[in-house]
Amino acid sequence: MASLDPDYKLVAVYQRKTDELYRIFDNSLADYLIPKNGKQPTKEQLSQTMRGVAYTNSPTGYIFEKSC
Repeated sequence: MASLDPDYKLVAVYQRKTDELYRIFDNSLADYLIPKNGKQPTKEQLSQTMRGVAYTNSPTGYIFEKSC
């Protein structure tokens, strides 16, 4: 939902390397949040289906920043 909210901006992603080690990336962010089916869902669709979006490039997690 944060990716659809204009108040939030994707600032980094993280990838799990081992049980205790994670790596944070803040480059090439345009490669993320691209839906596999090519269509960006709406907030209403996500709320109705209660399912996440399948993305072409999925890290372990996303880090968003809320704008003031």
